[in-house]
Amino acid sequence: MNTLNAGRRSRGVDRDENYKAGDFTRGLMHSMEESTKAGMKSRGTGEYNESYKGNPLDFFVGASSGTVKYVDKNKAKLGGAGGAGAGLVLGTVVAGPIGAIAGGFIGAALTSIAIKETEEFITKKEVNAEEELLRHPEKHGEMGLSLPRGPQGLLYKLGGLLQNLWEPFWYILDIDKKILVCHNISENSPPKIDTNIFNPSNNLHLQKDAKIKDGDIQVDSDPTEVIQLSECEVEKNEKLSSDKLQLFAFTITLNKSMFFKERYHLVSETKEIRSMWVAMIADMTGNMKSLDKLLETS
Repeated sequence: MNTLNAGRRSRGVDRDENYKAGDFTRGLMHSMEESTKAGMKSRGTGEYNESYKGNPLDFFVGASSGTVKYVDKNKAKLGGAGGAGAGLVLGTVVAGPIGAIAGGFIGAALTSIAIKETEEFITKKEVNAEEELLRHPEKHGEMGLSLPRGPQGLLYKLGGLLQNLWEPFWYILDIDKKILVCHNISENSPPKIDTNIFNPSNNLHLQKDAKIKDGDIQVDSDPTEVIQLSECEVEKNEKLSSDKLQLFAFTITLNKSMFFKERYHLVSETKEIRSMWVAMIADMTGNMKSLDKLLETS
């Protein structure tokens, strides 16, 4: 698998070395980084370095060039067509509708142009039409806390007395520690989603249409919860999902003991982003068979 080989390379080891937990996620980030570099080279936007790592348009152009096989094959999934809030941030690249991250500020969904549409721009030689593709405020990091690098994004967690309230949080995956860290969103948070159909004041469509506001959301630096993933099980949860409401659920199960299992129910706003989260969390367990099965059905 090209992505696993890329993950091994990112660790500085030979591709023939045994799979290690986290290699898929490392490889995904590495492949997206390579696609961004290819896009920067194609567009002549500068050298990739610590101070400048390209922008989403560089990634889209690179992804459409076929330079990185996994990204080329899965570009529709990584592009995450449709409005999906802040999407999923992988390092400095966004999988999902374009956003930007700097310090503790995460850019709102700025455009829903998917890779397929971007390819049409490329075909028409309109790659430099950045004002149409990127309406994205420049951020330079001084104004917020520094969030950890790594896969992170907006997910909703199930809670409430009746287990019918989905509350938005910012989740960060720590590959080395094999943990999923939950942070409160302190400013410009999307609203909670109440799926209680017996609540007469509940307007699901109104809530679901209230996406992230123009501007940025801010994330608290202190985590509210840490989920250990090394011994977990993760799977898609279609019972809690709704195509109509654009809620795509998955469940993380922790086997605390022979008699006690702790479950975390989370939703994303696109199937593509759910698939990426489920695969990356499965990757933390080091169970190659489980990861292969999830990728086949994603």
